[in-house]
Amino acid sequence: MRLVGFRVPAAGTRALRDDPARVAAMIRGGDPAGLDLDKLWHLLHYLITGTAWEVSRGAGQAILGGEEIGGDDGHGHPRLLTPDVVAEVADALDTLALATLRARHRLQSLTAADIYPNVWDDPCWADFDEIVVPFLTALRRFYRSAATAGDAVVLALT
Repeated sequence: MRLVGFRVPAAGTRALRDDPARVAAMIRGGDPAGLDLDKLWHLLHYLITGTAWEVSRGAGQAILGGEEIGGDDGHGHPRLLTPDVVAEVADALDTLALATLRARHRLQSLTAADIYPNVWDDPCWADFDEIVVPFLTALRRFYRSAATAGDAVVLALT
């Protein structure tokens, strides 16, 4: 499973809520300017929140937050974050301390918490700067650009 994100102009959110087929088409079509956290979405969520599945306000909504929209394709429903929530997430991501995330990046803890994709017994995943920082940077940029434009965000596991 990989997590992808799409920016949606605020005016387009009603159409997505009303027509699940539009959501599915958007996800199928992809977006080269969108977010792709590949299989590291769960790792990032864990590092940001300190939990495997709990969603909290601010940065804790960046990956698993939002209201369910569209149909469940077997990986759960896509989720919509409104422009207000997107701005809140962007601000919170901008203030996250790398030291906090780095302290949570312990392979034994990831294995114990059953963090997808469950590959943490391989020491190659231990390099925080090489593994985590590029994806965290992409996540921050995605939310900051969406917030600046006043866009909503749709997240989907594919």
